[in-house]
Amino acid sequence: MNGRKMGAGHSQELFAECIELASNQLSSIQRPTTTKEIENLHQLFFEHDWEEDAEKLSQDSNPRAPHVLYVIKSLYDCINCIRFPTFQQAVDQNTQLLQKDSLLTTYIGSTLEDRKAILEMENVSPDQERSEEDCKKFKEMVAQLKTDLTKFPVWTVKQRLLIPHTKLAYVLLGSDMKEKWIFKPDYQVEQEKIWALTPGSTDTSAKEVLAFVLNISKRFPIPATYLVEIKGYQGSVQLFVENARHANTIEPKDEKTNADLQSLLVFDLLFANRDRNNDNFLIREESEITRVYGIDNEACLKSTDEPIKVEYLQISSAFNQQFTDEVAELFSERSIDEYQNILSTFPNIRPNAKQWLAQAGRLFREGHINKKTALEIVTTIKRAFETSRNEDKENFGSHS
Repeated sequence: MNGRKMGAGHSQELFAECIELASNQLSSIQRPTTTKEIENLHQLFFEHDWEEDAEKLSQDSNPRAPHVLYVIKSLYDCINCIRFPTFQQAVDQNTQLLQKDSLLTTYIGSTLEDRKAILEMENVSPDQERSEEDCKKFKEMVAQLKTDLTKFPVWTVKQRLLIPHTKLAYVLLGSDMKEKWIFKPDYQVEQEKIWALTPGSTDTSAKEVLAFVLNISKRFPIPATYLVEIKGYQGSVQLFVENARHANTIEPKDEKTNADLQSLLVFDLLFANRDRNNDNFLIREESEITRVYGIDNEACLKSTDEPIKVEYLQISSAFNQQFTDEVAELFSERSIDEYQNILSTFPNIRPNAKQWLAQAGRLFREGHINKKTALEIVTTIKRAFETSRNEDKENFGSHS
């Protein structure tokens, strides 16, 4: 399809059909959307007769449910900013630059506050402490640094955000130099050959994408996540939540904040999240409402390795209350059946993940009927999970 001219009604019908097809392709957990496919989708929507309509729809960047045209446009923009034939070459360029460019190395090794101060040095004026010659050198230094930064093609999460990250992860920047996506590659692909970038971490990106696919009607506070191949690296991209921060306490300002907190808790317990530490929990002020986001969801879906981890229970009074009826719909029998159907399409999920989902859903419903608070239900469910873990270990040991 090339956006050819046709009757307005037929063109709009075709436009809507293509949007639906693109959405289905990006939502797949069976195969990644490739760089070439992203380029083709961008050409289809943004380089022909549909450009004006596509531009309007692409403004919707809601972290939980961005419009598919925003996803296509922003990914295309990020890919174009990686000015190397392969992602691996971009990574190699980073290494080389840091080895020979001391100014760039100093900047990247600085705190976020110090980075801002360094860039602001181009605006200094002569005073009692700084001569005109000093100011000229500062301006030249910052100009050189800005040039060097444009040559720095990809950033790791640790480099860009100064957040320790045990998993291989990169920040994808747009042409405006702002963070757009967090990219976690599992595999490198070259001429139909594929191998793991980090042995032992395979399929974690697929689980991260599956967590978003399970987010039916986007009721859980999970940022949009997709399975992609970017210039030879294959993994997950999760929408970067701009202006978000970590928090030690949250006092809900309204029912939406309360629902966000309780919904995230339901998600983490239903899908046995073993890594919801405070680094994987963000909040953002949106139109006087505090919204919640759960990031880094690859540790979901049952495993006997570790217990469920939900470190945020003490930061808000929302968990001392009963689940609202709206949140309770997330663990209704109908919703549990929908989650089970989605898990059935993913062949690598352990059978005990589905078994736990059914058990946790039942415990949620029993607690809610008996008017238990969220914390009381958490205690019951975590105890049941530990019992289930011990049984799984015993069964595994008896068959080994």
